[in-house]
Amino acid sequence: MIIPKKNLSWFLAAVVFVVFLMPFFVSAHGLIPTPLVPCGGVVNGVNQPACNFAELVHGVNHVISFLLVVAAPIASILFAYAGFLYMTAQGDTGKVSQAHGIFLTVFVGIVIALAAWLTVSTISSALLGSADYSLLEGIR
Repeated sequence: MIIPKKNLSWFLAAVVFVVFLMPFFVSAHGLIPTPLVPCGGVVNGVNQPACNFAELVHGVNHVISFLLVVAAPIASILFAYAGFLYMTAQGDTGKVSQAHGIFLTVFVGIVIALAAWLTVSTISSALLGSADYSLLEGIR
């Protein structure tokens, strides 16, 4: 199978995703120490309490923390790629502007991801009385 040159970068990105990031998804239970939905079911043979609003916010915290764990390596790979483009541009304004665009896009993406975490953390601490989750300390 011959891959057209314009699709080669997408193919390489897919290979990098499968090789380096797929283990995060396969063993996602190791990244988040408690179940994604810690209520309303049976976990290890123990009946869990019924779900309520606090458990919903707790679950959203789990999802956002998992996405931040996945976003960090992707952002660092893209920053490195943009730096490589910038360093090898040799005065080519097209490559320099492409590198600047990648830098800006990745930065905005990380800011949006962190803003989502901050929003959910603030809402959970305001509505639930105390933050039961900290990005730096994990689940309390």
